[in-house]
Amino acid sequence: MAMGDRIQLVLWFTMFLLCQNKVYSSEVHEPDTCIMYGECGINPETGLQSNCDYNGPSQELRDPTGIVLLQELCPQYASARPIKTCCSTDQLQTLLVSLRFIQQAMQRCPACVENFVNMYCEMTCNPNQAVYMNVTRSYDVAGHPTRTVAEMNYFMTRDYADGVFDSCKNVQFPSANIKVIDLMCDGVPADQCTPEIWLGFLGTIDNGYAPFQITYVIGDASEDEINKGIEPLNEYTYACTESVGNSSTACSCQDCPLVCSSGNPTIAPTPEPWEVGEISGFTFTIIMVFVCLSSMFIAFFIVHERSKLKDKKSDAEIEYKVPPPEKITPLLTQEDIGTFEKGGKIFDDYLQKVFTSLGVWCAKHPYIVIFLSVVFIVACSCGNLQLVITTDPVELWSAPDSQSRWEKDYYDDAFMPFYRTAQLIITAPNRTSTIYESWSEGPVEFGPVMDKDILEQILELQLHVTNMQVPFEYKGVKKNISLSDVCFKPVNDKCTVTSALQYYQNDLETLNYEDIGTNGRLADYRDHFLYCMRAPLSTVDTTPLSLPCISDFGGPSLPYVIVGGFNVTNGTEEYNTAQAHSITFVVLNKKDNDEIYQMSLAWEKAYLEYIQSYHNDNLTIAYYAERSIEDEIVRSSQSDVITIAVSYIVIFAYIALALGEFSRCDRILIDSKITLGLGGVLMVLMCVFASTGVYGYFGVPTTLIIIEVIPFLILAIGADNMFILVLDFQRSKRGEKETLEEHIGRILGEVGPSMLMCGLSESIAFFLGALTEMPAVRTFALYAGLAVLIDFFLQVTAFVALLTLDCKRQESNRYDICCFVRDKNNEKPKTDLGFVQQFMASHYAPFIVKKWVRPFIILFFLTFTCVCLVFMAKLPVGLEQDIAMPKDSYVLDYFDGLAKYLSVGPPVYFVTTSGYNFTSIDGQNKVCGGFGCAEDSLTQQIYFASIIKEQTTIAYPAASWIDDYLDWITPNIGQSACCRTYTDNLLNPYRDKAGQFCSASVEETFPVCRSCMPLTSRGQRPVDDDFNDYIPFFLNDTPTEICSKGGRAAYGDAVEILNVTGKTEVGATYFMTYHTILKTSEEFTNGLRQARALSTNIENAMREELDLPPDFKVFPYSLFYVYYEQYLDMVEVAVFNLGISLIPIFLVSFLMLGFDVISALIIVLNILMILFDTLGIMYFWNIDFNAISLVNLTMAIGISVEFISHIVRKFRTCTLPTRKQRAQKALATTGSSVLSGVAMTNLPGIVVLAFAKSQLFNIFYFRMFFTITIVGTFHGLVFLPVLLSFIGPPVNNAMLYEEQQANITKNSSKAYGSIETISGHDNPAAVDISDESSIKAENKAEEENEPAAHNKENGITDDTTKL
Repeated sequence: MAMGDRIQLVLWFTMFLLCQNKVYSSEVHEPDTCIMYGECGINPETGLQSNCDYNGPSQELRDPTGIVLLQELCPQYASARPIKTCCSTDQLQTLLVSLRFIQQAMQRCPACVENFVNMYCEMTCNPNQAVYMNVTRSYDVAGHPTRTVAEMNYFMTRDYADGVFDSCKNVQFPSANIKVIDLMCDGVPADQCTPEIWLGFLGTIDNGYAPFQITYVIGDASEDEINKGIEPLNEYTYACTESVGNSSTACSCQDCPLVCSSGNPTIAPTPEPWEVGEISGFTFTIIMVFVCLSSMFIAFFIVHERSKLKDKKSDAEIEYKVPPPEKITPLLTQEDIGTFEKGGKIFDDYLQKVFTSLGVWCAKHPYIVIFLSVVFIVACSCGNLQLVITTDPVELWSAPDSQSRWEKDYYDDAFMPFYRTAQLIITAPNRTSTIYESWSEGPVEFGPVMDKDILEQILELQLHVTNMQVPFEYKGVKKNISLSDVCFKPVNDKCTVTSALQYYQNDLETLNYEDIGTNGRLADYRDHFLYCMRAPLSTVDTTPLSLPCISDFGGPSLPYVIVGGFNVTNGTEEYNTAQAHSITFVVLNKKDNDEIYQMSLAWEKAYLEYIQSYHNDNLTIAYYAERSIEDEIVRSSQSDVITIAVSYIVIFAYIALALGEFSRCDRILIDSKITLGLGGVLMVLMCVFASTGVYGYFGVPTTLIIIEVIPFLILAIGADNMFILVLDFQRSKRGEKETLEEHIGRILGEVGPSMLMCGLSESIAFFLGALTEMPAVRTFALYAGLAVLIDFFLQVTAFVALLTLDCKRQESNRYDICCFVRDKNNEKPKTDLGFVQQFMASHYAPFIVKKWVRPFIILFFLTFTCVCLVFMAKLPVGLEQDIAMPKDSYVLDYFDGLAKYLSVGPPVYFVTTSGYNFTSIDGQNKVCGGFGCAEDSLTQQIYFASIIKEQTTIAYPAASWIDDYLDWITPNIGQSACCRTYTDNLLNPYRDKAGQFCSASVEETFPVCRSCMPLTSRGQRPVDDDFNDYIPFFLNDTPTEICSKGGRAAYGDAVEILNVTGKTEVGATYFMTYHTILKTSEEFTNGLRQARALSTNIENAMREELDLPPDFKVFPYSLFYVYYEQYLDMVEVAVFNLGISLIPIFLVSFLMLGFDVISALIIVLNILMILFDTLGIMYFWNIDFNAISLVNLTMAIGISVEFISHIVRKFRTCTLPTRKQRAQKALATTGSSVLSGVAMTNLPGIVVLAFAKSQLFNIFYFRMFFTITIVGTFHGLVFLPVLLSFIGPPVNNAMLYEEQQANITKNSSKAYGSIETISGHDNPAAVDISDESSIKAENKAEEENEPAAHNKENGITDDTTKL
């Protein structure tokens, strides 16, 4: 072919293309002129009906249908006669369909709807459209003589564009908790959207809705355009603060912040911190108290010592004087004895008599006592067969009548129990972020989990978990189940599984789909993700892929739920940079249907087993199921059974060995008390079984805490009593004519009142502690109180019988354990004190009461307690989730994943109970958030709270069913509605469905369906029966492109429908939102506090203007509230619980110590100091304050009684002349029993708990038990004796008088002449062998500094009557 022919061919082909695709500009731009009119077929570029290219005069609209549509859509052009427009009936019908979504989505704000519709009316029907519009390209379409518009320019001023945009930019889309503008700003977040981006998205053919390319030109026209006659559109726009016409008001505060008042929502009251200078007021108070007390003590001590130096002949500490030799009468007479002292002595004598008689009888009939004890224990223990162990955390930590339990039960009954969840947090540790050249946004960073091969592997895992078959058996019937049998299905037959793969409908082919856009760039799965993360409810994206974003189960997969660890730049979440992918499987929690509930548990178990066995080098998975925490707690308890057993064995071994009195090596097998010790320990444990058995009969459930804590408590109390009884027996000499049984009875008579005082104090204290509403603490208190009582009765009966048998064995030289073997030639040597007793009497007790040691001890303990008080106030309240898990638990990895990647907190539901009138306008206004709604309405206040989320912990506005319902039921522009019913018209083929709901997918012609509300009621709300009758239709309507606000997906279970006397009524409802990220107990507790404060404000605002029933409530509900409610008033509950436990201790001590107030106060003071010191140490040892801590502190009160009361009673019954001597003697005798019985019994077993795998055991049992034991030991054996030596009660005159009379009578029978009566021992029948060495040790220590006092005390301590 010649070159000329080729050129002609090219020119011909070029002209052909130009004829087919004409590029030009409209010629005429003047008033009353159109640039397009009518429709001319399908635009091949969009597949949508396009307008005809027409640059001529406007046309008269004569079609009645078109006129009606024009009056609905663009009434400003329908009033003139004749009606001249640039739009045909076909164009108006297309415009009607195009505006449906916008009108329904934005009708919450009338100004926005009016401006938006007017903008399209100006483009479609304005007879002067040629003035501000220009067609730039058109097509020839086969079958149409007129060309079809392909591209056009739409000129508008900056003021006009800004006016339309500003009126719409804040309109909310409640069901998705986003702004409508988020759905139509080309993937740009609402807060970054501009008029240019928004209008550019509306005009591009890539959005799937524009029939041709519309280029919005914003600003002043160029000189060339002005010359052509183009003048940018500059019509009036309504501000969102303005009402439109007479049937509407200004937009609401949510949709138009300009109308909001300056007030913010009320935050939960946080009292101003009390500070003095730069320190807290509490700390300042403690410092002042310390300074005052220490100063007073030092001053008292100096004055006291100086007075002694001035007058060496007097001893200020001696409370009764030694009479001169010539005095022959005792120091005291009956008149010197007070009423309380006399009554106390009578009561004490009576108790001694009772216990002595009881001891003698039990010692004489040991086998009968043991048999009856065994029968009693077995009878009580049989109740354990009916015992129920509570492991449900809700039942364990939340009181049945607590507010959170009521709220949970109400929510479960009104709606359905909160779903169970199984979740995977997946990361790709071996990958790094990548940069992708996106189709529309240029270079964009994508996180490691967004690599396609990673997503493919995650999809494979997700599909396997969804479809795996799990064997299941119920009542003998076997079958296979899958997730589909137990999952939540809100819309269709698909399970609710939230995942980023839902953006691709869980389809591998969709994930791999790619397409090229008009700009020549390739679009793939990443472009689709960029769009969907900002519009998760979209049914089609605006990329060349044109894929839906909505999940296959019919609801959205919100980006802040499905990914984590993303960047946030200038307040904008960049979800595409995510480091973690989250998959959540929503499982039913129907506890009222046992089969489905068991199926859910079985599926979760199989799911956990599969994930545990799953291995993929590219993925790291943290996983969790609803049953995980309970499973791990049980596993933790089981794994530490050996540790606990070893702990008990160590305690048993110590008790068995420590009770022995070893003198020679050849008598070890005879003098040991292994059988007695094991018998005593077994008896103590049987008390626990008997206690749990008794409550088993009455149906009182127990907990693992009781099983783990009470044995330690009863062992401490029981071991103390055993050591006191045995060591007192070993120290005491048997009378010449006294039998073994009488000896044992006498010892029980001496120590029995002390054991009774402690046992009653502890038991009543525990029973009163059961008044608390906290289930774990109440149950512990009940079980502990009964166990202490049973332990006391068995110890004064069964243990006495065991002691008798063991003494008979020892006295007959029979071997311990092998009692049938007898050593006839091994006589028992003289009894000596044990090492601990000798050390206490000869060294420790004299040292403690030295003159300069005592003030140092007082000041040290005062300082330590004040320091502990300061830090006690800083003690964190709560229990972190991970502490309850074993150290090797997979749940810890899951918690770490949540803390690291979590991007939103737990959901929270604001519930309105039944009884609220939603059918009145006033009632609706106090709930809704659209135009006309009150500024202090429910949804409005939640919206306010979300603005200041840092304080309120409310992350987003609420998903409001009533707002979407009002939008859904209101007829749309152009005689259309989402709420329709089938007619009973004879021409209706579906006449048999008359009155039933007619969905938007059904043909809209009149004979078939009619609008629920009259078409003339646009802008009006349904009231009375209209509101109630149609709400079931709304709740069952699936969202579509035509009716995007159908409520089935978002609100299917948010409204309780009641049938009252044949009429439909709205019962309870909820409005869902999310908390901000909550990680610690303190944050969870604050979230609950803030949500309740907000709901209280909402309810109060409703009651101010509405007549509501008294039982109506607004309350927040979230799954975690029931666990963290206890921490709202934990401190107050603890003060009440511990305080009320001290009352019986004071009263019983006051009664049992001869109505002695001072002794009772000293006991309570020491117990309080032990509690304060323990709380302070808890702060330094990272032990949080919670229900477990409170149980341990309640137990600490019981153990503290053992540390304190025995010594105080010994001091009170002692008759030595000075407080110092009485304190020394009480410490030398009873102190050794306390040390051996309580401290040394618990410590070996407690130390073993340090090796427990459970963090719970390590922190709350090892650390706390160790702290309680050490602090109690130091207070009982160091501080208490010194305190008694300073401010202990005076000698009981009744006891002293009786002793003096006994000495006079005894000595009168031996001699005649002058009698000088000197005070002697507590019990003349049984002289403690430690007295002489103790007092001599003291005298020797005091000899240098106190010669005068030494001489007097030395004369006294000989404890004989000089003739």
